[in-house]
Amino acid sequence: MGKEAPARPLPRANFGSLRVRLAVGTLVLLLLGTFAAAWYMRDRFAKRYDQQVHAQLQSIGKTLALDLSSADLGRPDSLEAALDRVRKGTPELIAVRVYRHVGASWIPIAASSDPVPDGGRRRDRRIALTGYGLSQSERRRRGQPLVNRAPRIESLAVPMRDKTGLLFAEVQLVLDRTAADAALAKDVGRMTVLASLLAIVIGLSFAALVNRWVLMPLQQLRRAIHSLRTGAGHTRLAWTRNDELGALSGDFDAMAEQLEESHSRLQSLALKDPLTGLLNHRSFHEALQHELATAAQSASPVSLVVLDLDHFKNINDTHGHPYGDEVLRAASRSLREAVRAGDLVARVGGEEFALILPGADPALGEAVAERARANLADMAVGGDRLTCSAGVASYPDHARDAASLFGLADGALYWAKRSGRDQTRVFDPQHVTTAAPDEEREEIAAILADPGRLTTVYQPWVELATGRLAGFEALTRFEGPVARPPDEWFAQAHRCGLGEQLEALAIARALATPGRPEGTFLSINMSPSVLTSPVVHDALPASLTRVVIEVTEQEAIVDIPGVERALESFRRRGARVALDDAGVGYAGLQELMRLRPDIIKLDRTLICDLPNDPAKVALAESLVRFARRTGAAVCGEGIEELDELVVLADLDMTYGQGYALSRPAPAWPQADEAMVDVLRRRSARSDLDPMDDIGSTEAGDRRLEHICARVSACTTVDELASVLAIVATELDAEDVCLSRWDRARHQVETLALSPGCPDPGGGAYDLVDYPTTARVLLHGEAAQLLKTDQEEVETHFLEQSNHGSLLMVPVSFAGETIALLEVMRRVERPFTRSQTNRARIVALQLGGTLAAGRLAPGTKMPGLRYRGSQRLAEA
Repeated sequence: MGKEAPARPLPRANFGSLRVRLAVGTLVLLLLGTFAAAWYMRDRFAKRYDQQVHAQLQSIGKTLALDLSSADLGRPDSLEAALDRVRKGTPELIAVRVYRHVGASWIPIAASSDPVPDGGRRRDRRIALTGYGLSQSERRRRGQPLVNRAPRIESLAVPMRDKTGLLFAEVQLVLDRTAADAALAKDVGRMTVLASLLAIVIGLSFAALVNRWVLMPLQQLRRAIHSLRTGAGHTRLAWTRNDELGALSGDFDAMAEQLEESHSRLQSLALKDPLTGLLNHRSFHEALQHELATAAQSASPVSLVVLDLDHFKNINDTHGHPYGDEVLRAASRSLREAVRAGDLVARVGGEEFALILPGADPALGEAVAERARANLADMAVGGDRLTCSAGVASYPDHARDAASLFGLADGALYWAKRSGRDQTRVFDPQHVTTAAPDEEREEIAAILADPGRLTTVYQPWVELATGRLAGFEALTRFEGPVARPPDEWFAQAHRCGLGEQLEALAIARALATPGRPEGTFLSINMSPSVLTSPVVHDALPASLTRVVIEVTEQEAIVDIPGVERALESFRRRGARVALDDAGVGYAGLQELMRLRPDIIKLDRTLICDLPNDPAKVALAESLVRFARRTGAAVCGEGIEELDELVVLADLDMTYGQGYALSRPAPAWPQADEAMVDVLRRRSARSDLDPMDDIGSTEAGDRRLEHICARVSACTTVDELASVLAIVATELDAEDVCLSRWDRARHQVETLALSPGCPDPGGGAYDLVDYPTTARVLLHGEAAQLLKTDQEEVETHFLEQSNHGSLLMVPVSFAGETIALLEVMRRVERPFTRSQTNRARIVALQLGGTLAAGRLAPGTKMPGLRYRGSQRLAEA
């Protein structure tokens, strides 16, 4: 679970944010709309004012033409007086002129006068309206436009005819448009202001709606994602809207629910042994510490019984590991029946169990142990009774802390085994040797005084995808008169208070070895209690680049915040963090979520016999997917067989470590070249015979690859039918049918059936009777039906064929649907999204095989008809 990326801050109002971009875009659109509206209104108002001016001139001209006669043309003085009266009656008129029509020319007869006072008033009025004729400074002082524009005029010629219609004269009118233009400008300005206000209102309303319905929900979604990343699995949006954001919120809530369920499932697995349902190693030690603390407060005893099944390895070797797992399950049930209601039962090892008995003294503890052994003896295993050995130790008679109590009970157990097995022994210091605290401290002090007694060996880590040497794990070995495993030496050092010094010495010696191959990392082991130790920190170099801090599982993590801070400081110095023996011991699944390791190391118990145990494959595959989602790498340790190595590589595990690759050796061993070559070849090509059977423990992606290889290798319909049976198993179904689609006749014709599958259409059926099937083929969309979907027409044949669920997937090639893949299961259970996606992948491969046109006809003919015409089914 790699280092968590720092949370990005919520978006601010900078120019790159969506909110600012929408605001700027809306403002630009509103400005353009306002400008276009103003231009349009000015054009409309200008036309209206032009019509008014023209109508005014027409009215004046027609009136004057009717008042004058041809006789008036002979009296110029009276004619001019009449023209002056017309001009004075309309102040906007500049001039009124009369022309006589003589031949082809026009001769001026009379014109209105322009007295100075009237002309002065017109000029003053024109200056007041337009500022025409003033200097720039004077126009600026008066607030007039700086552009010195001349006033516009409008002229009109009105013909004059006699009673016979003969044209004898023409009246010419010249009108000053200054007042009309000023009124036009005023109206246009007023409407522009109104349009601007309307645009502002529309823009603000639009911005409010966008903010309410888009931006605020997006911000809520971002906060919800941030909460989900920080571990708040209960986060939900719960929006009821029916638009695209509502669909997005539904997908988010579904994803959050799946993550919460996965989190709850992992937490449950962290506390229980997955095989037996008993307390696991980690939960056992926590429960033991709790019971001892409670007993100390109430001054009551606590007994601990440790049991080990005798010769269990022979059971596995003789009957197989699945049978051995069943024996362990039955043994766990038997032990539950042997204890009281308040007692606790745990599985602390492969075939080792422990009973925590609150309030029980040594005698009662021995009696319970004998009752448990008697219950187990009632079980028959291969014709023989199941025997076990037991050791008993009690608080406060024998020890006062959990670690010592467990060690004494374990010592009593091995005393029982040395005595011939199938018996119970209560701790006796004369038969169970325990070093005194002073003696233990002297042994560790002697090692610290003579570092040469520590030797470091290295075991390679290999990248399973490429076979490349990735790094080494440093392992400490002890030389001395007493042969003990390294774990016991470190546990003894911690008991006597010298654990930090011993681990610091081991780390310093591991890092001091020169010549590590270029590009490889070094993994060093640390127990949780020394991660915060200054002594250990001083033994580490300033730069931890290409160093992996591997947290061991020997003890529980007490100071979680302190450990998290220490690991974070290691990461800042360039180190990566690995969690050893994930899923067992103290390295439970809770530590995966708390410590967020960069590398997850799977325990040997999960790797052992992996190729023959589908349950272990499923668990390992789920941990690989978990690591991939969280950005972590996965290492499988304890690999001893080639089959284990191949399965782990197919599961896409990052690293591998174990005797199959290389035994621990002095610096710097290389991985076995034969094993590395297998990894390289398997990564470079499929390394599968398409006609081989697929094992039940084959990794998920590998199984899908195998199916696609077999589909591409099919040359006959019979071969294709056998592959469809594998497809049915892969999709957790019983029957699979592949049919061709005849577009011209709008029919579906059966091509191949898995063995035992009834024909959905009796050879062929018309799509007109099956709308859901037609939609799948026409739109290229997958669909599934349940037997209880009564509104769907296709469900009638599910009842006839005794199927409960149907998945229909279009088979396409080059973007065109050519066939139909139908997957059926007996139980009424929807197909999962993963199963639907895998069916689509198989359908794509089938499309290429069918389009190649090289399938020979089959010899097996469909036998049972249960899908035909809907009219026939109703009849």
